[in-house]
Amino acid sequence: EMISVAVFLVGTVVFFAWIAVTIFKDLDHGTKGFESFKESLNSMFIAGVSDEFVAVFLKSYTAYRFVGILWLIFLVIAHVMLLSLVLDTLCAAYMTYSEHRAEATAEQRILGMWKAFKTLSNATGGHEKEVTQSNFMLFLQEISTSPRSAGISTDEAEIMWQAIDKDQSGSIDPEEFLGVVGLIQYDFWTTRKDSYIR
Repeated sequence: EMISVAVFLVGTVVFFAWIAVTIFKDLDHGTKGFESFKESLNSMFIAGVSDEFVAVFLKSYTAYRFVGILWLIFLVIAHVMLLSLVLDTLCAAYMTYSEHRAEATAEQRILGMWKAFKTLSNATGGHEKEVTQSNFMLFLQEISTSPRSAGISTDEAEIMWQAIDKDQSGSIDPEEFLGVVGLIQYDFWTTRKDSYIR
């Protein structure tokens, strides 16, 4: 996409540089910066990609007012249309990159969660199929000792278990484990049911 915008910009600069040379080649004054195609190309490039277009176009516009129409058309294309295209292209590229990065991060997290479940299940005799409540509580206690963890109290662990063990089987399968590990990444706190005024 950026290549398309760059090609369009170069084409616009070359086209208007050629028009400028054609117009000013037979004129006597006010042609500074447009005497040759090379100079005209340089002037149009500066005017198209920077804020120096006033200095580039001022002498020619002062000498020949009609060229103001040409410069206005060029500025609308270069500074309005192309600027919008560049911004849209950059935004689209950033959004695409962000989506791909988010997907890759999510995949890595799920893979890590699955490996954690397999390790915990094998270590406690679950044969990669389930984890019991007692072993899960030990797992949360160990996680809480990590410096990067906010810490999980026993009450919070009980609430998590009740929420995730929907079938009340006393153990959780891989799908339930992935759900509760996702909850561990958040901070929890309790609030009063009633305000202090009551």
